[in-house]
Amino acid sequence: MNLARLCQFLVQPPLVAKVQAQKISERTKAGMARASAKGKRIGRPTISEELQLSEELQLRIAERSATVGPYAAAKEFGVDRKTAIKYGA
Repeated sequence: MNLARLCQFLVQPPLVAKVQAQKISERTKAGMARASAKGKRIGRPTISEELQLSEELQLRIAERSATVGPYAAAKEFGVDRKTAIKYGA
């Protein structure tokens, strides 16, 4: 009888954790659906037009990245190095 209780004790925690994870997932999905129904936007916000780089600046960064490298181009144009890498590649 003790062996049966021990086996039951060892088997239950993973099952409980799985059920809890499923319930959390269901609640999260339900909350997202409720927010979407209210007109809320789910996800990362889009960047405003005034903060976007112009096509001309993108081309200038790309050209300069090809000659001096993306890090120097980023410093020169005052943008983040990852932005220079994005347009220079």
